Amino acid sequence: FQYSGAINLDIAFVVIDILGDLVGVNSPGSRREGCEAMNRKVRMIDPTCGSGSFLGVALKVWGKEHDVDLDLVGVDSNPKCSIGTARNLKRIFLRDNIPQVKDGKEIWELILTPSAKATIFTGDSTSLIPLLGEEKFDCGVANLPWNRNTFEFRGQDNDHDERSTNNKILEAVTSILKPGASLVVISGERKGEDSHFDTRQCLIGIGFDIIGQVSVPPAGFFLPKSEKKNMNGGREKGMSDEVAVKSSDCVITVASVPFPKNN
Repeated sequence: FQYSGAINLDIAFVVIDILGDLVGVNSPGSRREGCEAMNRKVRMIDPTCGSGSFLGVALKVWGKEHDVDLDLVGVDSNPKCSIGTARNLKRIFLRDNIPQVKDGKEIWELILTPSAKATIFTGDSTSLIPLLGEEKFDCGVANLPWNRNTFEFRGQDNDHDERSTNNKILEAVTSILKPGASLVVISGERKGEDSHFDTRQCLIGIGFDIIGQVSVPPAGFFLPKSEKKNMNGGREKGMSDEVAVKSSDCVITVASVPFPKNN
């Protein structure tokens, strides 16, 4: 299953590597020493799982290469994406993930090893506790919707405003993260637009501590020449056999949930 809003795979590996450092998965001997996170199952939430890139990379790097106990959860409001994620993970890891219905919710569960699994839900990414319950997560990653074409929310109060929808997604993620949990957010960067969603300020407003933020420049690639328009609305001039295309800029923001202050 290919999804137009899917994250670049190189970026997905970088993001999972960052989270691995923050939760201690990448530490040498982390299953045995020096890391509290490795004394229990590591739980990661992806509330906008799309085609499942982050879940697949985490299963490969953390589950297979580092042999960490994993409980990964993916949610998407678009059933095409949640079903597509389940199919992608099944194809990559050659494991069955038969759809199940629990409490009226259709879910897909992939068991990679006896101690590593991924569970995929179709549901509202702006309201996660009713969907997933009260159990908290150690970390999260969210590739926020970048434009109106990616939205699948159908609420009476929804006007497809990017700022309000993304804010609701991050607020929902906050409600299911443990104190000290790490969150990596990927968002679009459209310079010069007043409507640009400011991920950093949104996270600060919700109560996160910002660890860092970096802008990833667009990557260049080529499409075969055809009559179809590229994402810029037309073919680049001067290209005889191929069409030059650039992917969108994106911003990676790393944050953490603060620990409660002692009174």
